[in-house]
Amino acid sequence: MRHLAFREGRARCEMGENGSARRPRLVLSARCGAVVAVCLALSGCGFSIPIKPLAGDDVVTGSITPAENEIRLAPGLTDEDWRRASNAMSVALDPLGNGERAGWDNPETGHSGAFRPAGLPFVRAGEVCRAWVADVKTKVVSRHQEGTSCRAPGEDWRIAANQKVAEAR
Repeated sequence: MRHLAFREGRARCEMGENGSARRPRLVLSARCGAVVAVCLALSGCGFSIPIKPLAGDDVVTGSITPAENEIRLAPGLTDEDWRRASNAMSVALDPLGNGERAGWDNPETGHSGAFRPAGLPFVRAGEVCRAWVADVKTKVVSRHQEGTSCRAPGEDWRIAANQKVAEAR
């Protein structure tokens, strides 16, 4: 009975002057405010501004060296020469390989060469690197070079530094 009396007492408190049910304005505004706050908080989770239109595809940040500035073995090598030389470099420098010399040649241009690892692999800036010695022969010049190539996980070897040791024409 006590419970019923409490309910009746509450019902009488919520009755307006004309007998209609009315909620206090403070409770109603607090609930609306809470709903608005929750909606705003949740909308931040799924809202994003696409940044790609703001920055074009031709922006160079310096983190990736553009292909035209790639360090090559010798002047006059064609893209196909470089592809073949790069494959030989990958075989020669493979840390799991036998450490033997790996050669390449391109019958179309007459250019050829070989890579030989010149030391054990080492880690620099999160990349596996290895020193090498290379001989490159083009129609114009025969060149002996030393250098270092590095490879980031999941990527191909790239020449990080090289220097001409000897050249014969």
